[in-house]
Amino acid sequence: MRFGTIAEIDHELAAVRVQTGDNLTDWLPWLTPRAAQVQTWCPPRLNEQVVLFSPGGDLNQGIAVTALYSNENPAPKNTGDVSYTEYPDGTSTEYNHVENILTIQINGEANINITGNLTATVQGNLTATVEGDATANVEGKLAATAGDEATIDAPQIKLNNGTGVVTGAHICAYTGSPHSHCSSTVKAGM
Repeated sequence: MRFGTIAEIDHELAAVRVQTGDNLTDWLPWLTPRAAQVQTWCPPRLNEQVVLFSPGGDLNQGIAVTALYSNENPAPKNTGDVSYTEYPDGTSTEYNHVENILTIQINGEANINITGNLTATVQGNLTATVEGDATANVEGKLAATAGDEATIDAPQIKLNNGTGVVTGAHICAYTGSPHSHCSSTVKAGM
């Protein structure tokens, strides 16, 4: 067993060459958490410190056991309360199991593809803040139910790209009576 650093990486072969002292190994596999029915892919990076495990003592027949913190790649956190993963672009996931808070920081786009159903249950409040546009495309029916008041505030609200809507409760400015012409497409209750 020796300490070494990743000197070269071949992603297609899923193999690395390890520099250990004055020795540069041949192409070796690196240890991964799962490689059968469940598979993981998280390749090491250049200069990442590893343990070179060589049964029989032949460095070229070994495996690279990733990974060790080093001066060049120090630990990103210093607490026992957090599980944390950070990616090269700064995207990260963090779970604090003492405070029960999961934080996901995405520095780019996010895609979620689901081939089955999705059920989301929130036992507290839900707040969604969108700085751009928000679009929901539903090929079937769309139902929204509120146990209390439902409020939509916007400078303009468009339904079915139609013209202005008059509800049955609207008082006509000329007759003083409820308006007699109500929309048959857009309906609102009192």
